[in-house]
Amino acid sequence: MNPTDRGKSVSSQSETHPRVILFVVILVVLRLEQLDRARLSTGLSIVGLELSEQCEAGGILSDDPDLVRAGEQEVVAAIEWAEALDTRILILPFWGIAKIDTTLRFDRAVAGLAPMCAAAAQRRLKLAVEATLTTDQYLEMADRVDSDALAWCFDPANEVWLGHDPGAGIRALGRRIILVDL
Repeated sequence: MNPTDRGKSVSSQSETHPRVILFVVILVVLRLEQLDRARLSTGLSIVGLELSEQCEAGGILSDDPDLVRAGEQEVVAAIEWAEALDTRILILPFWGIAKIDTTLRFDRAVAGLAPMCAAAAQRRLKLAVEATLTTDQYLEMADRVDSDALAWCFDPANEVWLGHDPGAGIRALGRRIILVDL
């Protein structure tokens, strides 16, 4: 809380800070109508959506064409949700079964992200990738996807865990970092 807000009522504080950031993990059971109703009834802005790690987005890394299609469809649906909710960020987690841990999976991620970023860019939306990649891999992905819609959800803990310097990663990735996961 800002020190100048002490003693103010909640309603006067909300007038001072009318835009509250809310991120929502998209779950299979959640419906767009429920999110929109919650957004409208609370007055909160949903500025970002995160696909659950159990979603099919990781399917774009698969060699199974049906899983690739399911992954693409899930992200396209999430992009449409984001547009309907006036959201500007969609976080795509690539860990667990969707971990980008081989050159082949990296190449598949690039191939899948390129058309997804094109769809996101048409809606002024950023796709923020969260993965355990090196800074060089993130930079290569950005070069190959070649879209301003591609961004990073930077996790300094991942950098430390991988034995990298988070500060160097932040300096190298710069404006591509749209979120920091602490």
